[in-house]
Amino acid sequence: MLLSQWAHGSCLKPYCVNAPLFLLACLILLLVGASTITFTTWLNTYLAELSLPPALGGYTWGIIGVTGMIAGFFVGKLADNKGPSVTLLVIFGIFALGLLAFTYRPEQFVMLAGFGYGMMYFPIWGIIAGWISKQYSSKATMQINGIGMVTFGLGGALGNVLAGMIYDATGSLSNVYLLICGLAVVLFVLAMYIFLHERQSNKPRSDSFLQPEI
Repeated sequence: MLLSQWAHGSCLKPYCVNAPLFLLACLILLLVGASTITFTTWLNTYLAELSLPPALGGYTWGIIGVTGMIAGFFVGKLADNKGPSVTLLVIFGIFALGLLAFTYRPEQFVMLAGFGYGMMYFPIWGIIAGWISKQYSSKATMQINGIGMVTFGLGGALGNVLAGMIYDATGSLSNVYLLICGLAVVLFVLAMYIFLHERQSNKPRSDSFLQPEI
């Protein structure tokens, strides 16, 4: 039935009414996929390139795992108390700061980057779903999340392909991690835009991408 609805375009109608929000959610998940999947795929290779001890990579993966276990609880509490827009700003800010420090001094801040990764990557789906559900029905929110998973995977695939091309061309992964850091900063800027836009008014405006629930 869902495929039939897509074939006739009926599934797209609610999103077209509020297209900027729908496209912004997909863009965010595309960038999350491009940054996070690429970060983990090439991490051990980059540490080896820098002649850093293999144990450092193991410690970083351990921090990612531990952070992921606790992030859902703490980030969820933040979302309940402050809302999805504030939470997106916080987790993208932590992710970007960790990567900025990592690109500056990889040997000192790789575990900080792992912490930022865990704080952002594991709770992101719930936070995005909560943000979308403020504007869409529960059914539309599920459908948008499904599309978001596709854009997330597409971002990861494109990120790895681009990383491979950069590595082949330069023989180094330093530029790859600069690019990942840039994507994290873009995510933070998008979160700031969402946060400031929602602060402007408590009520949606006709020219705003925050339209009433469909």
